[in-house]
Amino acid sequence: MATTGFEFIYTLHGGPPAILYFKEGSSETFTKGQAVVVGNDGYLRECADGEAIITGIAAEDAQGGTEGTQQTAVYVGSQNVFETAGEDVLAQAQVGAYCDLSVTAGGDHEADNGATTDNIFRILDIVGTIAAVGRVQVIIVHGLDTVHTEDGPPAA
Repeated sequence: MATTGFEFIYTLHGGPPAILYFKEGSSETFTKGQAVVVGNDGYLRECADGEAIITGIAAEDAQGGTEGTQQTAVYVGSQNVFETAGEDVLAQAQVGAYCDLSVTAGGDHEADNGATTDNIFRILDIVGTIAAVGRVQVIIVHGLDTVHTEDGPPAA
């Protein structure tokens, strides 16, 4: 996989991945493996750099139609394990640590293993070489199980 996003690897429970379908916003262009969020308008859109929460990871490319007419599959929940690029130098001590989402200027979606402001992901394993920039395996910890839209949790 190119380092453009998150690749689904396996589930922690050993069963099929958790996938839900969401209506897309207008003319969306996100691709499979990019982080997505249900916006304030109720439609799915690509996450921006430093997004504080996500709904999940796109399981397919956006269809780019009229707002609300297309539905896209999204990997949701904390049981899905993904492999992605780590933005910073990897250290064994990062296993078990939380990290943020990074969207590069080129549009690549990565785990920002050097930032813990939003704690979107938890690092399960280092795939690349320690003391170099490489790849990590992560789970979503600040996604659909805890927060559904960019507004935060539903009111009680």
